[in-house]
Amino acid sequence: MTERKRWWAWAIKRNRVDHVVSFIKGHVPEVDKYFYPQIKKEYQTKKGIRVKDRPFYEGYLFLRYTNPDVVYHKLSAYPFITTFAGPVTDEEILIMERSQGKLLSEIKTSRFVEGDVVVLLSGPFKGFEALVLSTEGGQVRVKVDAKILGQTGIDLVFSEDQIERKSELQNASVQDI
Repeated sequence: MTERKRWWAWAIKRNRVDHVVSFIKGHVPEVDKYFYPQIKKEYQTKKGIRVKDRPFYEGYLFLRYTNPDVVYHKLSAYPFITTFAGPVTDEEILIMERSQGKLLSEIKTSRFVEGDVVVLLSGPFKGFEALVLSTEGGQVRVKVDAKILGQTGIDLVFSEDQIERKSELQNASVQDI
């Protein structure tokens, strides 16, 4: 019975991906695929905005292989490979493949998810609790449980730095012993 090939993450030294890939091609036949995801990042310069390809995960190379014990010993002996990072699921590789070549601003995910309870840090509802309805880019749409002009459940849009996740400590009060 043949073992199914799996993805594994390895930490490598900066700017050494070409050396590592050459070594793998020549000395580690168990590896059949590698992946070094790249994204595009915008930089503001004096001449305007420039776009450069940058590693999605700086210093990590993803390899697909069987027989992890043999491969581990071969790779850990190579000086430009620093650390075995662990297994990676096929779904995680698929997400990275979908992000490949996109602008960082396009793939940035919010730290908030639908259903989170947050506290508003600015505006007329500062200090109010709200429920996250959706996120898009750096904008978060929330629903505040307030009544204004006969309307209840006000929908508002905030940037991520104008809200914070509600913690249990915010409900703390003096307790009897």
